[in-house]
Amino acid sequence: MTKRKDLLASVSDVSTESEFFSPIPKEYKPGKTRYVVVVGTVMSGLGKGIFSSCLAKLMQDKGLKVAPIKLEGYLNIDSGTLNPFRHGEVFVLDDGMECDMDLGTYERMLDQQLSGANFCTSGQIFSSVLNKERHGDYLGRDVQMIPHVTGEVKLKIRGLAARTDADIVFVEIGGTVGDLENAFYIEAMRELAYEDAPAALVSWRLLTYLSRRPSASRSQKPPSSESEILCRPEFSRILSPAGHTPRSLRRPVRKSVFTATSHSGESSVCTIAPAYTRYHLCCGKAGWILKY
Repeated sequence: MTKRKDLLASVSDVSTESEFFSPIPKEYKPGKTRYVVVVGTVMSGLGKGIFSSCLAKLMQDKGLKVAPIKLEGYLNIDSGTLNPFRHGEVFVLDDGMECDMDLGTYERMLDQQLSGANFCTSGQIFSSVLNKERHGDYLGRDVQMIPHVTGEVKLKIRGLAARTDADIVFVEIGGTVGDLENAFYIEAMRELAYEDAPAALVSWRLLTYLSRRPSASRSQKPPSSESEILCRPEFSRILSPAGHTPRSLRRPVRKSVFTATSHSGESSVCTIAPAYTRYHLCCGKAGWILKY
């Protein structure tokens, strides 16, 4: 939020003739940072953070500077008041931010000390937007989901990219793409890709999971469970109309079946077999991941 004494100076070159609103940090360099967005399709809590941290570790080992951020859809300001039996244990960062356990996975895998800049909830976004509205930062505009709420999300992500000077920012969107509370996060990433194009690349990584144990016929996914996932509306209702086509997909399913509904070529679909530990995911498909 703009300090009171700097409010007039900050709006001296701003016009109210346009509703376009997309705040950019002064130190941000459009086109320098690439973005990898990791989302899930079937249910939450089955490995997006582990996969995202493994992929980030591969990029880090290639000499690239990476920075992760977790975007949560719930309206809590942080994870400190969440029931651990429902959401899991709270992970506390060095600056006191109480957040999701995925941040602990990022710290261990990437050997980084993360802060509140690497964690964001809908509650934080809406609180910031409302504080700015009360302060007059929006110059009397109607404050809306687009562009003001999505603009706040982009400001958070760009601020992290500028602060860390990262080559790649890994954006993990909690929950699934079908969750209503994640819609503005997905829209914000579409806007960011459009505004920073063509220099910047926003790459979507779509994960889905086994919803039942594999059958005795050695098929990684029973046909009934396979249909259960493919019939879900996320691809046609949310991602495709929003302009998102996954650059790669990780799922235990036949490639030919999945490509028909996801608008992605078979070469973009990767089947990940069960791993003994989460750390084995780093090397299981390393060559394929680096190719894409």
